[in-house]
Amino acid sequence: MAKSKVDKGSSSRISGQGNDSAWRLFYIAGICGVICLLYLRTLDYGFVLDDAYYYVENTVVQKGVKAIPQIFSEGSLNGYYRHEAQQEAYGAAYRPLTLSTFALQYQLVGINAKAGHLMNILLAMMNGILLFSLLRRLFSSWPVHLSGIIALLFVAHPVHTEVVCNIKSRDELLAGFFILLSLRNLLNGAAVRTERLPIAPALLFLGALLSKESSIAFIAAVPLLLHYSGKSGWKSHARALFPFLTVAGVFLIARYLAVGTGSSASGDRILYNTLYATQNASELWGTKLSILLQFLKQGVFPYMLSYDYSYNQLPVTDFLSFTALFSLGLHLLLGFLVVRGIPHKDPIALGIALFFIASIVTNNLLFSIGSTFAERFLYLPVAGILLAVAAAISKLRDRLFADRRYRYILPAIAVHMMLVFFTIASERVPVWADNSTLYRSGLMTSPRSARVHFDVGSDMLAVAGTTVDPNERLDLLN
Repeated sequence: MAKSKVDKGSSSRISGQGNDSAWRLFYIAGICGVICLLYLRTLDYGFVLDDAYYYVENTVVQKGVKAIPQIFSEGSLNGYYRHEAQQEAYGAAYRPLTLSTFALQYQLVGINAKAGHLMNILLAMMNGILLFSLLRRLFSSWPVHLSGIIALLFVAHPVHTEVVCNIKSRDELLAGFFILLSLRNLLNGAAVRTERLPIAPALLFLGALLSKESSIAFIAAVPLLLHYSGKSGWKSHARALFPFLTVAGVFLIARYLAVGTGSSASGDRILYNTLYATQNASELWGTKLSILLQFLKQGVFPYMLSYDYSYNQLPVTDFLSFTALFSLGLHLLLGFLVVRGIPHKDPIALGIALFFIASIVTNNLLFSIGSTFAERFLYLPVAGILLAVAAAISKLRDRLFADRRYRYILPAIAVHMMLVFFTIASERVPVWADNSTLYRSGLMTSPRSARVHFDVGSDMLAVAGTTVDPNERLDLLN
């Protein structure tokens, strides 16, 4: 492939290509090591949040593998919401492959939190390795260190604590696994036989769709990555889309037959998504822009993490507010960088574009969903942010610090980012040990969320109901 601007001179200054294989093993081991250091402790944690909906109290899942045909024929929450009215009010999630893994897990080990957490840890490891491998294939002229740094920062990113610690979020991990595997397979095929349709990558992409519906947005990444890989032209890239569009059509038909036209929005819409509390177009678009800014902020500066951002943690915002106007200006600038950089195969533009592609279904811009914002929505979008940041730092170093004395600027910045990410993530992981700990953490990080206060109050009522000491019970009720 033709070298992008960020590639010039990088290889000779950062790494010796002769040691490429050894460095690959080093980064793969590093990815596995970071995951283990952060998340092995979760093997002793229990079930939290939506684990009940998809696994612990889902009667269909608890039929085991014999229920897999039923799982593919109906909504994924039918086993939790027994009545048709509840199923209509609380959405129509269709994630049969994810539920099938839960059914298989139940068949083998029953209701077992340790097994669920172990599966999430293994998937997180594989996704980190796949991202590293995908970057190595896409930017083959890059030094191995640049791809390795991005992959290490990805697995250490603090927003991923929700996805890895919450067993239910296996849907995000599985979708990420199949997306990364599909794109990696696509680039392999493009390097060998460009005249053949990418059937295998499309079938892998179907696995992502069946794991979580929001994966459908990654169809847009197919021609983009083929363009950056340097293979053929846009007509060939458009032709490669055909198998992906076909499996997407098959998925949409299957979803329609299973759940109809129902959306994933919750019945209590205002409680879960502040956008339903807006009164006019100015508030609607001002709040949308505020949510978009939250995606960027938590992706770049992941502090004050919370399990819930529903009403009124991210409040209704007027379009003419500073927050909304700042978000509009920032996103217009990022859009300009994408439009300007993609024709020249600028990796910064690719990272920004992938961030928006990965988040477009969940960021509430095109349509309002069942949540204002959630950290799990950033699982794959973070990879785009890290790609753009790493490429920008590398380009800045090449232009402003051509002297060999400055060749370690990128590794130095990466080490500091890694320490910050790892520290925040390490402190965040323990709050996912159980619901009581998680709920109370929300009082500090999302103090305006009505759902957080509801969860804490409900938990206190439950504990009070089993408390023998009358004074302690009275304290809990008060």
